[in-house]
Amino acid sequence: DEVADVNGYLALIVGQFNLNEWLNGTMVQTLAVTEPQNGQAILKNPSFARLRRVLETTRAFWQDIGSQVFPGLLSDDRRRLQIWFDQEPDLNDFQVNELDLGTTTLSVMWCKDGNRGYLISTDNLGYTARQLGAEKDIYTHSAAAAIFVEDYIRERFVNGRQEPVLRNPEASAAERRRNLLEGSRIDKTNHEDATYITAISILAEPRTFMALVPADRALDVVKEIKAKYEREMSKVRNRLPLTLGIVYFGRRTPLAAALETGRKMLKVQASNGKWQVMKNDTDGQQRKVTLQKDGREITVAVNTVMGDGTTPDVWYPYWRVTSKPTDRTRWFVGPDGEHWVHVNELRTGDEVAFTPSTFDFEYLDTTARRFEVSYANGQRRGDDKRQRPYLLEELKQIEQAWGEIRKLPTSQIKGLETVIEAKRRDWLTQDSPPEAHTTFARFVHDALKKAKGDSSAALERAAISGMLTDALELHLTINKDKTEQEDN
Repeated sequence: DEVADVNGYLALIVGQFNLNEWLNGTMVQTLAVTEPQNGQAILKNPSFARLRRVLETTRAFWQDIGSQVFPGLLSDDRRRLQIWFDQEPDLNDFQVNELDLGTTTLSVMWCKDGNRGYLISTDNLGYTARQLGAEKDIYTHSAAAAIFVEDYIRERFVNGRQEPVLRNPEASAAERRRNLLEGSRIDKTNHEDATYITAISILAEPRTFMALVPADRALDVVKEIKAKYEREMSKVRNRLPLTLGIVYFGRRTPLAAALETGRKMLKVQASNGKWQVMKNDTDGQQRKVTLQKDGREITVAVNTVMGDGTTPDVWYPYWRVTSKPTDRTRWFVGPDGEHWVHVNELRTGDEVAFTPSTFDFEYLDTTARRFEVSYANGQRRGDDKRQRPYLLEELKQIEQAWGEIRKLPTSQIKGLETVIEAKRRDWLTQDSPPEAHTTFARFVHDALKKAKGDSSAALERAAISGMLTDALELHLTINKDKTEQEDN
């Protein structure tokens, strides 16, 4: 309840490194000890110590999310309210009950301060203030929301002398009707000065990560994880894929349903496919490799220097190629019999092995929605969500699609989404002929042009693929983001 945002939603973020080929030693032997010459190099031996360092590195990656990313992103000065009584009720320590506030309830827990007990709030007070009718500038401000709820309780129960009603939501039907505060009156209220980080870490192991965060901050956390991965794992990201997922759900949704959905997201199997190098450009101390496969194009940045910022890295950033690169300088034949080439020497037209990282999400408006998270051949089952999961690099494209479409009024955006998705259902299936896809693309182009006057090719691709619909679900439906015209 405390993690939930002001809309009453929270998110389970899940992440997983695919370490299978690292722990069996295969990928450790793609790291050079000496600079390759004439196709020969001394490669690292997959000793127990090296395998352990792999685990320590990925474990530290996830632990840093909790110790560094969360404090920076999820500390928003939220407060907890304290409620004191003239006569102490007989309540169990640390039992969470619900205080009736008329139009809503406030989750509270019984605590002790010396010999005297009090109730402390365990809800996001911004959400409670909103339910009590506070204005947006109040319920979106942590301190103002706490003051608003505290003033409401004082006016109702201290000044108005109404009898407070506290009930146990987990008790039997007959027991739930009993007022646990019968005979007690609220004597005074206060709020704690200490703030808290709005996240709960569940798991931070070498392979897997799970944490609860406010729904409206989940995308920001995923972007930080993505940035950290690209920064710290760039030299091996072609062979160390990362799976990320977000499960959105309401504060009263059973946590078990969200955890089950998150575990299903981690079962997606990203294929180690063959990608074609379209460009390989120098950008400072990085190489930016543009890859293409099945009409999808992504750009991967790879650091090419060591930690001192000057020494060229001739040991780590190697890519497996299908051709024999005998005309290159830095290449070697790995223990797997495959040819590996330094990223600096990849050329346009090279075919490389690349295991992509992925991103998926699901909104549990009902707990039954968790059964829709299922994968076949690296894609979601079902026609309406087969565009998921996305490549991790495509997260930027999702945000760009939202940034462009949010210039329209909300009503026009929703109307546009409705008509595009209706035509998709009517015209397209997995077995549709090419003519149907061409007609649908032309329809999307005309619809966007009529709505916006003009539209970018990137927005049209997003609308055709279903990415635009997912961007609207993330920002309009879940995060309740405003369009530019509403903001103004």
